[in-house]
Amino acid sequence: MMRPMLKASPRKAGCRGELHRLRRSGYVPASVYGKAFPPMSVAVEEQALQQALRRLDNHILELDIPGEGPHPVLIKEIQRDKVVGDNILHLDFFRISMTEPVRATVRIDLAGEPEGLGKGVVLQQTLESIEVKAMPQDLPGAVTADVSRLVPGDTLTVADLAMPPGVTCLTDPDTLVVTVLEVQVPSEAEQEEMAAKADEGGVKESSGAKLSE
Repeated sequence: MMRPMLKASPRKAGCRGELHRLRRSGYVPASVYGKAFPPMSVAVEEQALQQALRRLDNHILELDIPGEGPHPVLIKEIQRDKVVGDNILHLDFFRISMTEPVRATVRIDLAGEPEGLGKGVVLQQTLESIEVKAMPQDLPGAVTADVSRLVPGDTLTVADLAMPPGVTCLTDPDTLVVTVLEVQVPSEAEQEEMAAKADEGGVKESSGAKLSE
């Protein structure tokens, strides 16, 4: 599959006013760096970036770098607006070689669901991503954790995740990913009793004052 192509434009670094101007004009500030390359400040068109991200099957795309032309880069970090999550504030691109392994953080996708989920059974995901190492062409967009066979009391750790061929997991294998718990669900009689008490006008509180004798 052909990697998405994104064109980068040069920009001035370290100027807050320039960053605001870029964003208002539909561009996102970014940095490009690599092992033997000094950091370069660039900007990419926001609409083209969003289209490239939708086509991305892992973390690698072709970036048309000013003065150098297209070069494969790994998206190292995306900074998003805390209020409007779709708004991207800044990106870090890491220049890579397609003949050398790379390290990346990939998300964990859950597949299936434990029996009884939502009916007294609760699933807690405590880890959402792991760090992996692979050749660029083998780098996955995500790793899948099958939770369909889990029952209350079961857990999944990083060691239980199946790595795709050619992918090495760098995260501690003992790290907890998922826990399945069973919670106490009130019986129908208890639910009716609680509803009746609520209809009586709520909880009565005492002021603590005493009548004089």
